[in-house]
Amino acid sequence: MKKLMSLILFATLWSVGSRADQPATHGMLVFGGQTTYLSHLPMFHAPHNYQVILQAHLSGAAADSYNQLKTSVDDIFTIEPEKMDLTTVISGQKTEFSAKLFQGHFEKDGKLLGVVTVHVDKVITSAKLNPTGQPGQDYLVFGANGEYFAAHMIAGQPTYDAITKVAQAKSFPICHKRLCLDLDPVAVADSKLPITLGKSDANLLPNVNDELGLLYTTTKIQKIIYVEQNDLSM
Repeated sequence: MKKLMSLILFATLWSVGSRADQPATHGMLVFGGQTTYLSHLPMFHAPHNYQVILQAHLSGAAADSYNQLKTSVDDIFTIEPEKMDLTTVISGQKTEFSAKLFQGHFEKDGKLLGVVTVHVDKVITSAKLNPTGQPGQDYLVFGANGEYFAAHMIAGQPTYDAITKVAQAKSFPICHKRLCLDLDPVAVADSKLPITLGKSDANLLPNVNDELGLLYTTTKIQKIIYVEQNDLSM
Protein backbone atom coordinates (compact mmCIF):
# COMPACT_ATOMS: atom_id res chain seq x y z
CA MET A 1 0.00 0.00 0.00
CA LYS A 2 2.83 2.39 0.87
CA LYS A 3 4.46 1.73 -2.51
CA LEU A 4 1.16 2.32 -4.29
CA MET A 5 0.65 5.64 -2.48
CA SER A 6 4.18 6.72 -3.44
CA LEU A 7 3.48 5.96 -7.09
CA ILE A 8 0.22 7.93 -6.97
CA LEU A 9 2.00 10.90 -5.33
CA PHE A 10 4.78 10.81 -7.95
CA ALA A 11 2.25 10.70 -10.79
CA THR A 12 0.36 13.65 -9.29
CA LEU A 13 3.50 15.74 -8.88
CA TRP A 14 4.66 14.92 -12.43
CA SER A 15 1.27 15.94 -13.80
CA VAL A 16 1.31 19.27 -11.95
CA GLY A 17 4.91 19.99 -12.92
CA SER A 18 4.34 19.23 -16.59
CA ARG A 19 1.04 21.08 -16.92
CA ALA A 20 0.90 23.39 -19.93
CA ASP A 21 0.60 27.13 -19.48
CA GLN A 22 -2.77 28.75 -20.00
CA PRO A 23 -3.05 29.95 -23.63
CA ALA A 24 -2.72 33.73 -23.81
CA THR A 25 -1.85 36.59 -26.14
CA HIS A 26 1.93 36.97 -26.10
CA GLY A 27 2.81 40.30 -27.74
CA MET A 28 6.19 40.51 -29.43
CA LEU A 29 8.52 43.17 -30.82
CA VAL A 30 9.48 42.65 -34.49
CA PHE A 31 12.86 43.94 -35.65
CA GLY A 32 15.76 43.29 -37.98
CA GLY A 33 16.64 44.19 -41.55
CA GLN A 34 18.15 41.21 -43.35
CA THR A 35 16.89 38.75 -40.74
CA THR A 36 13.64 39.05 -38.79
CA TYR A 37 13.67 38.62 -35.02
CA LEU A 38 10.85 38.54 -32.49
CA SER A 39 11.25 39.46 -28.83
CA HIS A 40 8.45 38.45 -26.44
CA LEU A 41 7.26 41.41 -24.34
CA PRO A 42 7.47 39.84 -20.87
CA MET A 43 6.05 40.45 -17.42
CA PHE A 44 6.84 38.71 -14.17
CA HIS A 45 3.44 37.04 -13.77
CA ALA A 46 2.35 33.83 -15.47
CA PRO A 47 1.86 32.99 -18.26
CA HIS A 48 3.88 35.98 -19.57
CA ASN A 49 6.95 35.33 -17.39
CA TYR A 50 9.33 34.27 -20.14
CA GLN A 51 12.07 36.12 -21.97
CA VAL A 52 12.12 34.71 -25.49
CA ILE A 53 13.88 35.86 -28.65
CA LEU A 54 13.09 34.10 -31.91
CA GLN A 55 14.58 34.18 -35.38
CA ALA A 56 11.70 33.92 -37.83
CA HIS A 57 10.26 34.90 -41.18
CA LEU A 58 6.84 36.31 -41.95
CA SER A 59 4.47 35.50 -44.78
CA GLY A 60 1.24 37.14 -45.97
CA ALA A 61 0.24 40.48 -47.46
CA ALA A 62 1.04 42.39 -44.24
CA ALA A 63 4.58 40.98 -44.35
CA ASP A 64 5.11 42.81 -47.64
CA SER A 65 3.95 46.05 -46.00
CA TYR A 66 6.34 45.48 -43.11
CA ASN A 67 9.29 44.87 -45.43
CA GLN A 68 8.60 48.17 -47.21
CA LEU A 69 8.02 50.21 -44.05
CA LYS A 70 10.82 48.93 -41.83
CA THR A 71 13.49 50.73 -43.86
CA SER A 72 11.55 53.96 -44.35
CA VAL A 73 9.97 54.79 -40.97
CA ASP A 74 11.56 55.32 -37.57
CA ASP A 75 9.08 53.31 -35.56
CA ILE A 76 8.77 50.00 -33.78
CA PHE A 77 6.71 47.08 -35.05
CA THR A 78 4.88 44.56 -32.89
CA ILE A 79 2.65 41.54 -33.32
CA GLU A 80 -0.42 40.35 -31.43
CA PRO A 81 -0.33 36.57 -31.92
CA GLU A 82 -3.20 34.15 -31.67
CA LYS A 83 -3.77 32.86 -28.15
CA MET A 84 -1.23 30.11 -27.51
CA ASP A 85 0.91 28.40 -24.92
CA LEU A 86 4.28 30.10 -25.34
CA THR A 87 6.13 27.08 -23.98
CA THR A 88 5.13 25.11 -27.09
CA VAL A 89 7.03 27.68 -29.19
CA ILE A 90 10.02 27.54 -26.84
CA SER A 91 10.13 23.74 -27.02
CA GLY A 92 9.84 23.69 -30.82
CA GLN A 93 6.50 21.90 -30.74
CA LYS A 94 4.81 24.92 -32.35
CA THR A 95 6.73 26.46 -35.26
CA GLU A 96 3.99 28.51 -36.94
CA PHE A 97 1.31 30.84 -35.65
CA SER A 98 -0.97 33.58 -36.91
CA ALA A 99 -0.59 37.17 -35.68
CA LYS A 100 -1.83 40.70 -36.26
CA LEU A 101 1.04 42.96 -37.29
CA PHE A 102 1.18 46.58 -36.09
CA GLN A 103 3.29 49.62 -36.83
CA GLY A 104 3.84 50.84 -33.28
CA HIS A 105 2.85 49.05 -30.08
CA PHE A 106 -0.21 46.83 -30.47
CA GLU A 107 -1.50 47.91 -27.04
CA LYS A 108 -0.67 51.61 -27.44
CA ASP A 109 -2.54 52.87 -30.50
CA GLY A 110 -0.38 51.02 -33.01
CA LYS A 111 -1.55 50.97 -36.62
CA LEU A 112 -2.82 47.59 -37.78
CA LEU A 113 -1.07 46.50 -40.98
CA GLY A 114 -2.86 43.17 -41.33
CA VAL A 115 -2.40 39.52 -40.50
CA VAL A 116 0.80 37.51 -40.98
CA THR A 117 1.91 33.95 -40.44
CA VAL A 118 5.01 33.69 -38.29
CA HIS A 119 7.39 30.86 -39.19
CA VAL A 120 9.85 30.23 -36.35
CA ASP A 121 13.30 29.36 -37.68
CA LYS A 122 15.27 29.31 -34.43
CA VAL A 123 14.96 30.06 -30.71
CA ILE A 124 17.84 32.44 -29.98
CA THR A 125 17.25 32.39 -26.22
CA SER A 126 14.53 31.53 -23.72
CA ALA A 127 14.34 31.77 -19.95
CA LYS A 128 11.61 31.72 -17.33
CA LEU A 129 11.74 34.93 -15.30
CA ASN A 130 12.61 34.90 -11.62
CA PRO A 131 11.33 38.00 -9.80
CA THR A 132 13.56 37.28 -6.79
CA GLY A 133 16.73 37.08 -8.89
CA GLN A 134 19.46 39.68 -8.79
CA PRO A 135 18.96 42.39 -11.47
CA GLY A 136 21.99 42.80 -13.69
CA GLN A 137 23.43 44.56 -16.72
CA ASP A 138 24.18 41.58 -18.95
CA TYR A 139 23.23 41.72 -22.62
CA LEU A 140 22.92 38.89 -25.12
CA VAL A 141 24.57 39.84 -28.44
CA PHE A 142 23.30 38.05 -31.54
CA GLY A 143 22.90 38.52 -35.28
CA ALA A 144 24.66 37.76 -38.55
CA ASN A 145 25.89 39.14 -41.85
CA GLY A 146 26.86 42.56 -40.54
CA GLU A 147 23.67 43.18 -38.57
CA TYR A 148 23.87 42.69 -34.80
CA PHE A 149 21.64 43.27 -31.81
CA ALA A 150 21.85 43.09 -28.02
CA ALA A 151 19.01 42.21 -25.65
CA HIS A 152 19.10 43.05 -21.95
CA MET A 153 18.92 39.80 -19.99
CA ILE A 154 16.09 40.03 -17.47
CA ALA A 155 17.37 38.48 -14.26
CA GLY A 156 15.26 39.97 -11.45
CA GLN A 157 13.06 42.93 -10.59
CA PRO A 158 12.92 45.87 -10.75
CA THR A 159 14.45 45.77 -14.20
CA TYR A 160 13.80 46.60 -17.83
CA ASP A 161 13.37 45.05 -21.26
CA ALA A 162 15.63 46.49 -23.97
CA ILE A 163 16.55 45.66 -27.55
CA THR A 164 19.42 47.61 -29.10
CA LYS A 165 21.35 47.58 -32.36
CA VAL A 166 25.09 47.13 -31.83
CA ALA A 167 28.33 47.08 -33.78
CA GLN A 168 29.97 43.77 -34.58
CA ALA A 169 31.74 42.54 -31.45
CA LYS A 170 35.53 42.46 -31.50
CA SER A 171 38.04 40.53 -29.43
CA PHE A 172 41.75 40.83 -28.80
CA PRO A 173 43.49 37.71 -30.11
CA ILE A 174 45.18 35.26 -27.76
CA CYS A 175 48.77 34.28 -28.44
CA HIS A 176 51.18 32.35 -26.22
CA LYS A 177 48.33 31.91 -23.69
CA ARG A 178 47.91 35.65 -23.13
CA LEU A 179 45.94 38.52 -24.62
CA CYS A 180 47.83 40.29 -27.38
CA LEU A 181 46.84 43.81 -26.42
CA ASP A 182 49.44 45.21 -28.80
CA LEU A 183 47.47 43.81 -31.76
CA ASP A 184 44.25 45.19 -33.22
CA PRO A 185 41.07 43.41 -32.07
CA VAL A 186 39.43 41.12 -34.60
CA ALA A 187 35.73 40.71 -35.38
CA VAL A 188 33.88 37.95 -33.55
CA ALA A 189 32.70 35.40 -36.12
CA ASP A 190 28.95 34.96 -36.57
CA SER A 191 29.38 31.29 -35.68
CA LYS A 192 30.46 32.34 -32.16
CA LEU A 193 27.19 34.15 -31.49
CA PRO A 194 25.21 34.61 -29.35
CA ILE A 195 27.53 35.81 -26.61
CA THR A 196 26.86 37.53 -23.29
CA LEU A 197 28.50 40.90 -22.61
CA GLY A 198 28.12 43.24 -19.65
CA LYS A 199 27.23 46.92 -19.58
CA SER A 200 29.56 48.78 -17.24
CA ASP A 201 27.86 52.18 -17.49
CA ALA A 202 26.36 53.19 -14.15
CA ASN A 203 23.13 54.36 -15.76
CA LEU A 204 20.50 51.64 -15.62
CA LEU A 205 19.00 52.14 -19.08
CA PRO A 206 21.03 51.78 -22.27
CA ASN A 207 22.34 54.77 -24.21
CA VAL A 208 23.88 55.14 -27.64
CA ASN A 209 27.66 54.54 -27.51
CA ASP A 210 27.42 52.57 -24.25
CA GLU A 211 30.08 49.88 -24.34
CA LEU A 212 29.24 46.24 -23.72
CA GLY A 213 32.16 44.05 -22.80
CA LEU A 214 33.53 41.00 -21.06
CA LEU A 215 37.23 40.32 -20.58
CA TYR A 216 38.68 40.83 -24.07
CA THR A 217 35.45 41.17 -26.11
CA THR A 218 33.59 44.47 -26.67
CA THR A 219 30.93 46.13 -28.75
CA LYS A 220 29.02 49.44 -28.67
CA ILE A 221 25.34 50.27 -28.75
CA GLN A 222 24.46 52.09 -31.97
CA LYS A 223 20.70 52.51 -31.63
CA ILE A 224 18.03 52.00 -28.98
CA ILE A 225 15.21 50.06 -30.63
CA TYR A 226 12.96 49.37 -27.65
CA VAL A 227 12.96 49.94 -23.87
CA GLU A 228 10.21 49.07 -21.37
CA GLN A 229 10.41 49.52 -17.59
CA ASN A 230 6.85 49.69 -16.33
CA ASP A 231 5.89 46.09 -17.13
CA LEU A 232 8.89 44.78 -15.16
CA SER A 233 9.09 47.16 -12.22
CA MET A 234 6.71 45.24 -9.95
